[in-house]
Amino acid sequence: MGKLDKQYGAIRLSYNVTFTYEGTGKNEVATSMTWECREDKAAQRRKFHGKYVLLTSLDESQELNIWKFYNVIRTVEETFHVLKTDLDIRPVYHKSDNGIKAHLNLAILAYWVVSVTKYRLKLKKHENVRWDEIMRIASTQVVVTAKVETVDGQVISIRQSTEAESKLSAIYDLLYINPKPLGKRKSMLHPNHTSKNLDIGNQGVT
Repeated sequence: MGKLDKQYGAIRLSYNVTFTYEGTGKNEVATSMTWECREDKAAQRRKFHGKYVLLTSLDESQELNIWKFYNVIRTVEETFHVLKTDLDIRPVYHKSDNGIKAHLNLAILAYWVVSVTKYRLKLKKHENVRWDEIMRIASTQVVVTAKVETVDGQVISIRQSTEAESKLSAIYDLLYINPKPLGKRKSMLHPNHTSKNLDIGNQGVT
């Protein structure tokens, strides 16, 4: 009960819980438990059920504006969260000043991609999509490489991306991105020569 009390302390305040014990001292054992709902507390909880309460010092009479300001704060907090988790802005393993600056600049550029992607999806879908969810959906598409060695020792490699699933295709459509970012690429490597690349199809994302 102590663990439940700690985990659900807010709910406990709405009930009166009574235990019946037998024995004394170390031999005392709980044999039954009864509970009764405190109507005053329950009524107070129902009064605010489904409502989001914000306390602010802003001199603003429009509730919608306060809610928009609050969402801006949440966006800033989420920005730092993405930088520190998905984009690995820290810890910084570089020792030189130039290395640290390059690391931070790349992290900011990466977040620019994140921010633009989320903004465009929000405009089109009218909802906020988390970056980790976008990455989870995008991870369903991979690049596959097939290698075959010929009788004369040449190695032929063919690389191409798999077909995008429906959710990922929808994201590509909203962002105007080619659903197959990597077109089929074929390369041949002769034992005594450097590799020769042959591009087949569209290679880039527009």
